[in-house]
Amino acid sequence: MAGTRRGISAGGTGVVDAVGANCAVPGVWPPVTIGDRRFVDGGVRSVANADLAAGYERVVIVAPVAQGTGPLMPSPGDPGVAAGAGG
Repeated sequence: MAGTRRGISAGGTGVVDAVGANCAVPGVWPPVTIGDRRFVDGGVRSVANADLAAGYERVVIVAPVAQGTGPLMPSPGDPGVAAGAGG
C-alpha cells in the first residue's frame, strides 16, 4: 500500500465521511473518497500512530491491541514516517 499520512481536519469533512474513513480497512471495507483523496483507517499504518506525538512533553497512548500486532511506532527509516511530526 502506498500513500502519505494525512489527517482529516475538523470542519472540512462531514461526520459520515470521517467515520467511514475511520472504518475503512483494505479487504474489509473500501477507502472513502473525500475531495480528491482516498482515506483508510490510521490503524492500517500503525496500531497506535504514536509517532504523531513526537515533540510533545507528555503523551498517553492507549493501544489495547498493540501486543502481538507489530510495533507501536513505525521504524525511523520507514518512508511512511513524516519528519517533524509534533505540535
